[in-house]
Amino acid sequence: MNKVWILEQFDHNAEASAQSTILNVFANRASAEAWRDRYIREEFDIADDFDGDLEAEVPDLEFSIHAYYVLD
Repeated sequence: MNKVWILEQFDHNAEASAQSTILNVFANRASAEAWRDRYIREEFDIADDFDGDLEAEVPDLEFSIHAYYVLD
């Protein structure tokens, strides 16, 4: 049995009708967190030298990472 991590984005914007989207699947949590941070920086044009809370920079979006077991 293998474990995978799923990165999900939940959009609280009224125009999005509270939509949830799976962004990607990863082999470990650290990879999911790094990909999420790169995604936020690229999508919302946040400078690489910004060292604050990236998720706070996109208040209409919520990101979650959940682990699941996959049967072989």
